[in-house]
Amino acid sequence: MYLERLQLRGLGPFDDVELSFVDEQGEARPLTVLHGDGGTGKSTVLQAIDCTRPGRTVKGGLYRVASAEALVASAWQVGAEDPNRPRALVRHARERFRGAR
Repeated sequence: MYLERLQLRGLGPFDDVELSFVDEQGEARPLTVLHGDGGTGKSTVLQAIDCTRPGRTVKGGLYRVASAEALVASAWQVGAEDPNRPRALVRHARERFRGAR
């Protein structure tokens, strides 16, 4: 299973951003490195990926800073390891987060 895309809206330092995890040919990258100073959103991105993995659910209060209508959406490519579902899988996580700004 590979992450193809992640959208964050109203979460941490992100007003509305979409991150791509595919190369120029549209193939999912086997490795991505997140690098930045403190407070730039690295942990927010990792938490967003975690809460939208297939089989996971979102728990309120997951993020330190979230707007009242925070949104996380991701697109996953499943294939060889799950032959019954060789297609993109899109997950959305939207709820009112405790401590919303």
